[in-house]
Amino acid sequence: MLTKLIELVISIARAALSVYNVLVLLYIVLKMINIPANKWTELLNSVVEPGLQIARKLMDRFLPSLRKPGIDWSPVVLFVGIIVVNILLGWLI
Repeated sequence: MLTKLIELVISIARAALSVYNVLVLLYIVLKMINIPANKWTELLNSVVEPGLQIARKLMDRFLPSLRKPGIDWSPVVLFVGIIVVNILLGWLI
Protein backbone atom coordinates (compact mmCIF):
# COMPACT_ATOMS: atom_id res chain seq x y z
CA MET A 1 0.00 0.00 0.00
CA LEU A 2 2.78 2.42 0.91
CA THR A 3 4.69 1.69 -2.29
CA LYS A 4 1.60 2.49 -4.36
CA LEU A 5 1.24 5.79 -2.51
CA ILE A 6 4.91 6.65 -3.12
CA GLU A 7 4.54 5.76 -6.80
CA LEU A 8 1.47 7.98 -7.01
CA VAL A 9 3.28 10.92 -5.39
CA ILE A 10 6.28 10.49 -7.71
CA SER A 11 4.00 10.28 -10.74
CA ILE A 12 2.20 13.47 -9.72
CA ALA A 13 5.54 15.22 -9.15
CA ARG A 14 6.78 14.11 -12.58
CA ALA A 15 3.57 15.36 -14.22
CA ALA A 16 3.89 18.73 -12.43
CA LEU A 17 7.52 19.01 -13.52
CA SER A 18 6.53 18.25 -17.11
CA VAL A 19 3.89 21.00 -17.04
CA TYR A 20 6.38 23.43 -15.52
CA ASN A 21 8.90 22.50 -18.21
CA VAL A 22 6.35 23.35 -20.91
CA LEU A 23 5.85 26.73 -19.22
CA VAL A 24 9.62 27.30 -19.19
CA LEU A 25 9.79 26.40 -22.88
CA LEU A 26 6.93 28.80 -23.62
CA TYR A 27 8.77 31.49 -21.62
CA ILE A 28 11.92 30.90 -23.71
CA VAL A 29 10.01 31.13 -27.00
CA LEU A 30 8.13 34.27 -25.98
CA LYS A 31 11.36 35.95 -24.91
CA MET A 32 12.98 35.05 -28.22
CA ILE A 33 10.19 36.55 -30.32
CA ASN A 34 9.89 39.54 -27.95
CA ILE A 35 6.16 39.53 -27.20
CA PRO A 36 5.04 42.76 -25.48
CA ALA A 37 3.97 42.45 -21.85
CA ASN A 38 0.34 41.63 -21.18
CA LYS A 39 -1.56 39.86 -18.40
CA TRP A 40 -0.69 36.39 -19.75
CA THR A 41 3.03 37.06 -20.10
CA GLU A 42 3.03 38.60 -16.62
CA LEU A 43 1.33 35.48 -15.25
CA LEU A 44 3.87 33.29 -17.03
CA ASN A 45 6.71 35.40 -15.64
CA SER A 46 5.33 35.11 -12.11
CA VAL A 47 5.21 31.32 -12.42
CA VAL A 48 8.60 30.81 -14.09
CA GLU A 49 10.68 33.54 -12.40
CA PRO A 50 11.11 31.74 -9.02
CA GLY A 51 12.67 28.78 -10.83
CA LEU A 52 14.85 31.11 -12.87
CA GLN A 53 16.13 32.78 -9.69
CA ILE A 54 17.18 29.39 -8.34
CA ALA A 55 18.87 28.56 -11.66
CA ARG A 56 20.73 31.91 -11.59
CA LYS A 57 21.98 31.26 -8.04
CA LEU A 58 23.20 27.80 -9.04
CA MET A 59 24.85 29.23 -12.14
CA ASP A 60 26.64 31.88 -10.05
CA ARG A 61 28.02 29.16 -7.84
CA PHE A 62 28.80 26.34 -10.28
CA LEU A 63 28.83 27.90 -13.78
CA PRO A 64 30.03 31.49 -13.38
CA SER A 65 31.26 31.63 -16.98
CA LEU A 66 27.63 31.44 -18.19
CA ARG A 67 26.62 34.56 -16.22
CA LYS A 68 28.25 37.01 -18.60
CA PRO A 69 26.22 39.96 -19.88
CA GLY A 70 24.33 39.48 -23.10
CA ILE A 71 22.58 36.12 -23.00
CA ASP A 72 20.56 34.87 -20.05
CA TRP A 73 21.19 31.12 -19.95
CA SER A 74 19.10 30.54 -16.81
CA PRO A 75 15.95 29.39 -18.70
CA VAL A 76 17.99 26.78 -20.56
CA VAL A 77 19.69 25.65 -17.34
CA LEU A 78 16.28 25.41 -15.64
CA PHE A 79 14.80 23.50 -18.58
CA VAL A 80 17.62 20.95 -18.61
CA GLY A 81 17.61 20.73 -14.80
CA ILE A 82 13.91 19.86 -14.76
CA ILE A 83 14.50 17.14 -17.36
CA VAL A 84 17.29 15.66 -15.23
CA VAL A 85 15.16 15.71 -12.06
CA ASN A 86 12.27 14.13 -13.97
CA ILE A 87 14.55 11.33 -15.19
CA LEU A 88 15.88 10.75 -11.67
CA LEU A 89 12.34 10.56 -10.32
CA GLY A 90 11.49 8.08 -13.07
CA TRP A 91 14.27 5.79 -11.83
CA LEU A 92 12.63 5.70 -8.40
CA ILE A 93 9.46 4.10 -9.73
